Amino acid sequence: NMAETMRYKVHIDGVSPDARGEIENAITVVPNFPRPGLVFKDLSAVLGSPLAFKTVIDGLVARYQSKGVTAVVGIECRGYCFAAP
Repeated sequence: NMAETMRYKVHIDGVSPDARGEIENAITVVPNFPRPGLVFKDLSAVLGSPLAFKTVIDGLVARYQSKGVTAVVGIECRGYCFAAP
């Protein structure tokens, strides 16, 4: 049921309350969609919010920066690819 949505709680270390709120407000969580038992997280609004997008990318960088990562390959199935130079 698309009308039944929930708020997603963001867990990124070192994120300001404003940035965390921006990300949480940008993610729409729809339980039992597209079928019972699944949870759909619509990230499209994150891509439209410069603060949310920057915070997500910075969080990914911070998490893996010291791990020796030289390349990232992502497989997606819903049309979302997060990337930034």
